[in-house]
Amino acid sequence: MSQDADVLVIGAGIVGAACAWALAQAGLDVRVLDDRRASATAAGMGHLVMMDDNPAELALSGWSLALWRELAPAMPAGCDHRNCGTLWIAANDAEMAEAEHKQRRLRERGITSRLLDARALRAAEPALRKGLAGALEVGGDGVVYAPSAAEWLLAQGGARIRVEHAEVTAIEGTALRLADGSRRTAPQVVLASGMHATALCPELPLRPKKGHLLITDRYPGTVQGIYSDLSGQGSVTAARMAVEEMGGKVLGKPIEIVFADHQNKPDVAANLARGWLDQGKVDMITNLPTSSTALAVMEIAKQKNRIVMPSSGLATAILGEKCTPLTAQWTTNTYALAAGTARALVKEGKKSWYFITADYTFGHSLEKDATEVIKANGGTVVGSSRHPFPGNDFSSFLLKAQASGADVVALANAGNDTVNAIKQANEYGITRKQVVAPLLTYISDVHSIGLEKAQGMYLSEAFYWDFDERSRAWSKKFFEKQKRMPTAAQAGVYSATLSYLKAVQAAGTDEAKAVMAQLRKMTIDDAVIRNGKLREDGALVHDMLLLQVKTPAESKAPWDYYKVKAVLHGADVYPPVNPACQIAK
Repeated sequence: MSQDADVLVIGAGIVGAACAWALAQAGLDVRVLDDRRASATAAGMGHLVMMDDNPAELALSGWSLALWRELAPAMPAGCDHRNCGTLWIAANDAEMAEAEHKQRRLRERGITSRLLDARALRAAEPALRKGLAGALEVGGDGVVYAPSAAEWLLAQGGARIRVEHAEVTAIEGTALRLADGSRRTAPQVVLASGMHATALCPELPLRPKKGHLLITDRYPGTVQGIYSDLSGQGSVTAARMAVEEMGGKVLGKPIEIVFADHQNKPDVAANLARGWLDQGKVDMITNLPTSSTALAVMEIAKQKNRIVMPSSGLATAILGEKCTPLTAQWTTNTYALAAGTARALVKEGKKSWYFITADYTFGHSLEKDATEVIKANGGTVVGSSRHPFPGNDFSSFLLKAQASGADVVALANAGNDTVNAIKQANEYGITRKQVVAPLLTYISDVHSIGLEKAQGMYLSEAFYWDFDERSRAWSKKFFEKQKRMPTAAQAGVYSATLSYLKAVQAAGTDEAKAVMAQLRKMTIDDAVIRNGKLREDGALVHDMLLLQVKTPAESKAPWDYYKVKAVLHGADVYPPVNPACQIAK
């Protein structure tokens, strides 16, 4: 009887992929069967950690870590392997005593770790809550982005590993029965489908375990949260690159950058801004993920006669009745994003739309602006749902969208909300019959979703690293520092910072009104922004890009994710001046 392979592996997650890779390395032909169901790997679970519940587990995890370190130099940047260490937090004295026991167990195996008392923990991680007893720091642990690592491992097998997307319904000896009734046979079968394994082998003593694992980078300040991927530390790096380009000085004075995490809370952002402007003598504030924080900081800056240049706060309210003479909304706004994507899809015949919208200022603005464009181009909106911010479970909203029969399910959200919604839309099969259109998608989102699930999506962007030689040259410098390509928000911070410093130099002063007047005289043309002119209402009108996500076969290198479908001229996609903006009259 002919066999389909030497070994059949059920499950293409990180465990199944690692098994398939090892078997292929041993010279065996492997067929991997995977039904694409959600798993720990799909959730990005990639903590490489020394586990010590028993001696066997400790030895196995130590061997595993050593193997990952051997593989790391050959892994692409998308796998994001880092030896960042683990901090085991002790909330009370009892947990601190357990941390001490854990340190002894690790020491017996020759593994170095460090106990931190309450004071040392506070100094190391000031963002953690007060009252913690201490922690155990295990420096040899690491992280890896599991979805990309699994794909890479499978690819390393070459012709010896074949992946088949199919549901296994039964194990019959060394044969597998598939959902379509066909069978696959091999001398050996490896079951590596995680919790789903109990559907095939109910006798296995497996039970689900729910928990929360916080994996962060350590930086001089805390820059994390739902928008940390699209902004975060990468925005700080981008600003520093602009300062370096200016030689570190302007008007003969050194340039200093300060940064902090506003936690997506307007009151926190306002307090930070007030402190910076009063005591820190900060002249310009940029980035500002979430429009609500941008609006809060704009008001403080207007009172203090300082400049605000949001690169991530995108609501058109910034250009309306809330506009100020010292604000420049730099990268783009919700109207420009919606105009490019919505017009393209309506012209393709996708006339009926259903919105899933983040329930706060930015989401409302994105839905409103997209609706205006859809209706102006002959489309209709058949319904909408608003989800809490941030959101995790989008099932009820997606099912309503599915039941509506709309041609397009539009996502008026951003960051992890968009990533989670797209992944869950794939799980519910929505993408097979309806177009899922994220109205704000950064390249970091596509990176997290993966090309297989994101392929074919249309989106509008202010910047794409692979657009031309200038964008590529700057982005490669960014990549050298961050080990990932920049988002439009991060690139916008670079452009805003560089343009501000050039305006200060040209004006011969850092006085806010004089600098803003100089910015309005300038044509912004750098590695990020093309043909940019700053209007009186604070809109930086410039060319945008209509992009389509490539298929996995079309992508030839890491971060090669988009096809440029069109260059959208700023005058065609930016909104007209809002009469509610008094300074523009």
